[in-house]
Amino acid sequence: MELLIDLGNTRTKWALNTDKNTSGEWQASGYAASAELLFADWQHLPRPTHVCGCAVGSNALQEAIRYWCLEHWQLTVHWLKPSTSAAGLYSDYDPQQLGSDRWAALIGARHAWPDCGLIVVSAGTACVIDALSRRGHFLGGYILPGYYLQRLALHQHTARLPLCDGQYQTFPRQTADAIASGCLTALTASVEHLHADLARHDGDEPLIILSGGDAAQLADKLNKPVQLMDNLALHGLAALRTAGEGVFLP
Repeated sequence: MELLIDLGNTRTKWALNTDKNTSGEWQASGYAASAELLFADWQHLPRPTHVCGCAVGSNALQEAIRYWCLEHWQLTVHWLKPSTSAAGLYSDYDPQQLGSDRWAALIGARHAWPDCGLIVVSAGTACVIDALSRRGHFLGGYILPGYYLQRLALHQHTARLPLCDGQYQTFPRQTADAIASGCLTALTASVEHLHADLARHDGDEPLIILSGGDAAQLADKLNKPVQLMDNLALHGLAALRTAGEGVFLP
């Protein structure tokens, strides 16, 4: 069994995967917003044979995970290093600037939908929107503030705009709804713009894959073919490990 880890900016997601399994039927899985909650969950797991992951979250938490796995399981954590090719994907993106979670999510999406162009959206703290051609070429993509960060920036850098929940409206008539509608429209318009560019590149309409905490909100506003799939990075890690590919470093 392998413990797969996706250490993000807000939460750490994990799955205990049996050897050679890429179906997404995890033996156990979960997420936590703190090291204490994470390690409390792991206390009850059977000892894995390997631990590997992708990380864009804090270095302190990454080090805490390394220490905990070494102390409790005598295992070294190996972290994914982005590359220019893996698992049938190839990329022109500078691997030194590519987040390992982003690379893993692309691989997870391609593994699930291998025969079409994809717009892969991770709608979390940051919203990452990537274009993956029908032939498996990662063309690049956008990074912009996620729904909460957009609203937080408006609140922190203006005198009177509140940080409160609003509802999407076609014609908003109060401030909270105006903020919610504007932020969601900015996100969906970015997805649709890259979708149109990839459709022109491939000559076919791509499929939009949505994951992350705000995925459902975006899905409701997009007038395009959409699939929701959570934990894309974990699926990508499972596909890489099963294929014996990818660069993982301690």
